[in-house]
Amino acid sequence: MAMEIYERHSKDTVIYFLGINKKGYQLAKLISEDLERLSPIKTKLGRLLIQPESPLTGEISMDLPATDLRKKTVIVVDDVMNTGRTLFYSFKCLMDIMPKSLEVCVLVLRMHKSFPVNVDYYGLRLATTIKQNIEIICDHHGVKEVQMF
Repeated sequence: MAMEIYERHSKDTVIYFLGINKKGYQLAKLISEDLERLSPIKTKLGRLLIQPESPLTGEISMDLPATDLRKKTVIVVDDVMNTGRTLFYSFKCLMDIMPKSLEVCVLVLRMHKSFPVNVDYYGLRLATTIKQNIEIICDHHGVKEVQMF
């Protein structure tokens, strides 16, 4: 995914990665490290905190100042996209700024989209039933395993 991001953004000098919650942040960190190894692009890493089960009940927050993202390339990263709801609501904290571009990256793309969110980069695309679950298992080296049950 890092190589694909580099191919699209080879003229950029910096890219901001915003990982959603713990696993999205871990994936964003891995991708940003790979991108810096593969290219001259510098990366900035931040975390978006959202309650995926009920995104309207809690505050959606970001640990980077929103003004830092103005006129910058921003890639929001999550582990799995099911319906697109978490990604859709994660954009709420980005609504008051005007980034140069806003893209989405997920490790696993499922085919149950209910919200108008397009994924720009994905690792796996899986056709699953709505009742199946996907679990991403990470360790300090990166993604260890993808389980479907």
